[in-house]
Amino acid sequence: MSRRRRSPKPFGAGKTRAAETSSGGAVITRRLGRALPRCHIRDRDRSRLSSTTRTFTVLTRRAAAASKSILGRLPNEILTEVMWDLLPQDLLALCNTSRLLRELATPLLYRWARLSTGFQADRFVRRLKRPSAASLGHHVRELSVEATVKLSPKLVDSLTSVVSRFARLQRLELSAHRSVAWSDLLREASFPQLTASRCGLQHGSLPLLPPFLNRHSATLRELTLLAVDIDADRLDQPVSLPNLLDLTGPCAMMHAFGPSKSIREVFSYGAGPEPAQLLQHLAEITSSSLTTLMLACRWDSPTPVTMLQSVATHLPHLRIFRFTGRHHDGAGRISPEAAREAATWLERCSALATLELRSEPFPPDTVADAHLTHDHETVRLWGASCKSLSEISLHGQRWKSADGRWCVEQLGPS
Repeated sequence: MSRRRRSPKPFGAGKTRAAETSSGGAVITRRLGRALPRCHIRDRDRSRLSSTTRTFTVLTRRAAAASKSILGRLPNEILTEVMWDLLPQDLLALCNTSRLLRELATPLLYRWARLSTGFQADRFVRRLKRPSAASLGHHVRELSVEATVKLSPKLVDSLTSVVSRFARLQRLELSAHRSVAWSDLLREASFPQLTASRCGLQHGSLPLLPPFLNRHSATLRELTLLAVDIDADRLDQPVSLPNLLDLTGPCAMMHAFGPSKSIREVFSYGAGPEPAQLLQHLAEITSSSLTTLMLACRWDSPTPVTMLQSVATHLPHLRIFRFTGRHHDGAGRISPEAAREAATWLERCSALATLELRSEPFPPDTVADAHLTHDHETVRLWGASCKSLSEISLHGQRWKSADGRWCVEQLGPS
């Protein structure tokens, strides 16, 4: 009696098996044949298809060592250093790969939190409010809320309660929509490791700024204040930041800052006191540490010569001075008489290396040959008066000194 011959089973028809290894890692095998149509495979093709079987290993440190994976031989420090260059989406993919890589990638994934939409802010708050994610806030080092983000009052309160728990926050940027005041955050929050802050100011939150800054006086190194047409009289409390290095803010607020002998760079903008008063105050609070001063002011009266006189009188140790003023009549060009007067003041600036003088609106016919010749004479005169000068930007033209000769490097408004 002849046996009935069994037909071969379709390739991949069997169930996928997951075997637990002795080292604690689970090896999961998935056959590509599951995606093929249900058909019979000839014996000569079976070996070729079997070689395409893919194996995924969910690794722990012990399983990686047992399977002789490279992850078992590399220390965590090297793996983390490799992950530093990955994008957030790549870090997220690593978190879904294994428990080992998840533990290493999660701190990097939450280290920089940048919220550019209201949807992102809402998801960020919901995620960190989960009981299982209570420790994620300890990984956040930098938080940025961009100016285009419109937040509801409820979401602002939720975000404030979450951000206030970031004990290791080092950089805080709150440049949200002008309707967001961040009053509760400025009133209550304190970050022991905060070194840099960028804040958009509103009239309602302005009185809360000095107490917030004074709570971080020992750690703040960089400060940027974004405000337009503010009432500086509402700043009734002085700001003391003795370790501050870089300061950016409105001219009207500069009087609120007390002595800081470490400030090296100041950028001030908007309307404010007279130039001589502003530079005198900066000289008093910075001593000789200030090396870079940039002013973009809405003054109509001060001329470049007036500004150079104030610099030579109060801040002769400056290395970089950039000034942008406004002239409604467009008369921003320096006359030969004014150039000679400015040269006398430049003789006192023994450390000045870069000088930039701009006016708005920009003078017409900037690159005309007559103007170019006149500017060349002015630049040569100033270079002879101040031997340390190596770069002068005047009337939209940048001049550089090379081997004792001044040459135009760039034409047109910069």
